[in-house]
Amino acid sequence: MSFLLRIIIDKRDVESGNVAPTINKLKALCSSKSIAKQHMGKVDISFQGYDDIQTELWDIKEVRNFVSALNENFTHWLFFLSQKTAGLHAILFCLLPVKRKGMAQYVDPEDINKLCQQQWWQGFNEMSEFTGLSLDPKQEEEFGMLAFEYLLTGPSVGPSH
Repeated sequence: MSFLLRIIIDKRDVESGNVAPTINKLKALCSSKSIAKQHMGKVDISFQGYDDIQTELWDIKEVRNFVSALNENFTHWLFFLSQKTAGLHAILFCLLPVKRKGMAQYVDPEDINKLCQQQWWQGFNEMSEFTGLSLDPKQEEEFGMLAFEYLLTGPSVGPSH
């Protein structure tokens, strides 16, 4: 049976810059090998209180600042966040410059690669080592390609408000 743990970030925490409640929830995922394994790829993150806005979350300075502060304290996004939901994609868009072409919004693949190389792959590898997850080179390459494709295109659902 598959489940999805939803971490909901309250607008009041974003507006006050209080990342502690969210960091505590995220770090709890790393509290034991069994908890980390159980939640690998099964976490979604969303923001409560933004349903009535006409703009994307990554266009809101307070949200971008909040996500940046989260990322300074937690880089295991690729290990835990589901690639079937929009949460990881929203985190990515909050951290990188968003470009627009017509109605489309996207981030530069080079920026994605840089973020992954400098932080997110290391976070994934740390959790893999912690949990004893062993990927052979072919599996690593396949995971990397699927993750990069998700980061480029996002899930097949809407934004994670």
